[in-house]
Amino acid sequence: MNIGVEKIDTHKGVIIKVLLDSGATGMFMDRQMAAKHGFKLQKLERPIAVRNCKEAKLQAGIKLTTLCSAIDKKNLIESLLDFAILYI
Repeated sequence: MNIGVEKIDTHKGVIIKVLLDSGATGMFMDRQMAAKHGFKLQKLERPIAVRNCKEAKLQAGIKLTTLCSAIDKKNLIESLLDFAILYI
């Protein structure tokens, strides 16, 4: 599924491909997609350990260290979207 979002820093609209996961507790974006579309990345002060649904840490100690934000403009209502950037 494709959705349109607006980059926070440039206000440029981009179309990104998304996968809907009803069990996810957050929104994630691959670092390559973020780079391809020129999203401004923000480093977290402290990394966040990634856990599965049983609260077990994932293999290789995957941690979230970076975020990017975008604006979702639907039906004249703007919503801020924060994506955790995955480095896998």
